Amino acid sequence: MAVDLGAPGGLVVLCDEGAGSPWVVCAVELSPNLTGLELQRLVHRLGKEHHVDLVATEKVGPWGRVRIAMAQREKQGLVRAVCEALQVPLVDYQPQAVKKAVTGNGRASKEQVGRCVHLMVKIASENAHLLDACALGIIALKTERHHRLLATQRRPRVADKARSTAGKGESR
Repeated sequence: MAVDLGAPGGLVVLCDEGAGSPWVVCAVELSPNLTGLELQRLVHRLGKEHHVDLVATEKVGPWGRVRIAMAQREKQGLVRAVCEALQVPLVDYQPQAVKKAVTGNGRASKEQVGRCVHLMVKIASENAHLLDACALGIIALKTERHHRLLATQRRPRVADKARSTAGKGESR
C-alpha cells in the first residue's frame, strides 16, 4: 500500500505477485476534508482487506509550507499507528528518490512522473495524488524485491556450511 499524504492525497494498493509489473488493486482519492480518524479507519480496512505486507509514504521534510508539512506529519503519524497495529512495516522515501526510481531523474516534474507511472502501472486515473501514490508503491515494491533477492543470496547453502566446518576441523 502506498499513501500520498498531500492535500487532498491518494492511496493505492499495488500487487506484484506472479507478474512482471505491478498492478493496481485499489485506488482511493482522499478527500481534503478527511479526518484523521477516517484516514486511520480507511488504511486499517484496506490493509486487512487486501492483506497488505508493506506501507510506503513520502518523507515529510522542511520543503514547502510549514502548515502543510505539519498536516502531512500528522497524517504520517496516524498511518504509522495503523501499521503498528497491523504489524506491517512502514517505509518512507525522499521525494527525489521516488522521482529518480520512476523517471530516472530526481528533479522530474509531476507530469513526467505521471507519464512514467502510466507506462509502468495500468491506472485509469489522471489524479496527480493517485499517480504519486503509485510512484511510491513502485519504489517500495522494487526496493523490497531487491532486499528479498539479497537475503536469499546471503543465506549460506547446506553444502557451503559443510565445507566450511570440514575445513576448520582439518586445520587443527
